[in-house]
Amino acid sequence: MRKLPASAADVKTGRVLRIVKLLVSVALLAVFVWWGFTVKLGERTFFGHLQAIAQTKESQDLVRGTREKAEPLVEDVRRRVTGAAVDAGTTPTPATPPPGETPPAAPQESLTDGDRRQLRRVIGAARQAREKPEPSQARRAPPQAARPPSSK
Repeated sequence: MRKLPASAADVKTGRVLRIVKLLVSVALLAVFVWWGFTVKLGERTFFGHLQAIAQTKESQDLVRGTREKAEPLVEDVRRRVTGAAVDAGTTPTPATPPPGETPPAAPQESLTDGDRRQLRRVIGAARQAREKPEPSQARRAPPQAARPPSSK
């Protein structure tokens, strides 16, 4: 259970400590950036070494390979979010049909977001209705056999 501060002085002390932590963190970050740009480690600075590593053929191959492997995942996420295939963040590209098949026609009308939501509700209700058994198809308990009267 969380303890409540005993007084307003405790609250002020807590706030001051958070501000001090923030200032120390910012100062350490500034020192690291200064060090990375100014202090030589051999013939280059730290950030100079990182830049040289990033420009090597191997690291560029790594980036290229990662992009190629991640592209299908990114495309799938875009398709799920937008509802259409998106080509590298530009306009949607229509799928080309196999030879001999006619391409699909353009939609006759456009749907608003409200229309899409309503269609999703109708489809969801239809799926739920399909999953529920109809009353005529519901299993009924078999009638119990009559017990013979007991003779006492």
